[in-house]
Amino acid sequence: MNIYIEKTIQYFETFKNKDYDKMASFLKDHTQYHNWTQTYVGIDKIIETNKHIIDNAKTNFEIIIKTIGQHDKTISPINITFIEITFKTDGRYNNRTFTIEWDNDYKINRINGFQR
Repeated sequence: MNIYIEKTIQYFETFKNKDYDKMASFLKDHTQYHNWTQTYVGIDKIIETNKHIIDNAKTNFEIIIKTIGQHDKTISPINITFIEITFKTDGRYNNRTFTIEWDNDYKINRINGFQR
């Protein structure tokens, strides 16, 4: 398995396990997270946003990985992975797709989240 795909899975495992210290280790001071309504920049803002999402779940919170891969580097020299996830929160299912842009030191430059 490709190292960037492995790192993508590890990042979302930290989210699922509420391991915010480990999650922070994947991020850079200027990492950007864009979703369908907001943009967050920096480790503290991204961690705060993720805590808010999980803390608002009243019952079990689950992540189910549906597909994962890496974009073809012949199209872009940047290391970009994608992952399709189903979040199960309070008995509801929400499908999301994320692209993650990685630097060569395995740190995240940018996360883009799309609601499906």
